This record gives sequence, C-alpha cells and structure tokens, in this order.
Amino acid sequence: MIRFWSAFLQKKENPEPELFTFTSRERRKWFRIRPSKEHPILLRIDDWTVEVRDIGASGLSFPGDGSLPLGAERTVRMDLPGDGPSISLEMKVIEIDERHVCHCTFRRIESASVERIHHYVLNRQKEILQKKKASKDRKNHLTDQNIKR
Repeated sequence: MIRFWSAFLQKKENPEPELFTFTSRERRKWFRIRPSKEHPILLRIDDWTVEVRDIGASGLSFPGDGSLPLGAERTVRMDLPGDGPSISLEMKVIEIDERHVCHCTFRRIESASVERIHHYVLNRQKEILQKKKASKDRKNHLTDQNIKR
C-alpha cells in the first residue's frame, strides 16, 4: 500500500523522452498541498505554534517570525486535522523566502507518519477536486437557468 501511494504522489524524475522538453526550477520531489482554512495543520516549534502553509511527504512551509535561521534544525510536533496523535519529527529550514516563509525538509520521521501525511495529502486533493466540481456544476446550472429564460 505504501509503495502504491508513494508511486502515485511522487513526481517522475526521469520521464520518457518526448518531442518537447520542459526545464523546471522545481526542486521538490513530492507534491505539496495547502491545508484548508477550516482545518489547519498546526506546527509546534519550541514554545511557538504556527499554521502550516503547505505540506508534502518530504517537507512543509510556514510563515516565519525571524526566530529560525536558515539551516536551523528542530524537533517539532505537528497536528494533522482529525483525531490522530501528534506527529513528532525533525525538520531543517532549507530556504527562507522574501515573504519570510520558512521552507523545511523532514530529517527524521517515522514511516507511519509519512503514510499519514500521504493519506492527508490525497484526501485534501480529493476535497479540492470535489469543491471545484461542485462549483462548476453550480455555474453550469445557473447558466442553464439563464438560457431557459
């Protein structure tokens, strides 16, 4: 099961040769997703709690306050939405962008925790797609009503 989700969520590193090539500056190996505003992911760093901006199987980002320098490593606790226990992991700050967003990679994390993150990302993707489909269906319905008038 883990192998299937890993293969599904992992970006292709060596795609088949094609007629066109695309070069990307994207350095992420895994897709990331934004948590919903209604059900945020909370990250506890030392005595500070912050909402996660985006998350994937190998890392996350969050708005920084200037207290974590580039290269900082911390053991943190993360609460995914739902009833599961907090995830304990070690992360490293690999970039701080111009908006002071800290981009981090997971350093030490249990495989069960990685699987929980995979599961969360997949369910969140489904939720987003369902909302987009419902929105499109509403627009089509309204358009159909206007045409009938």
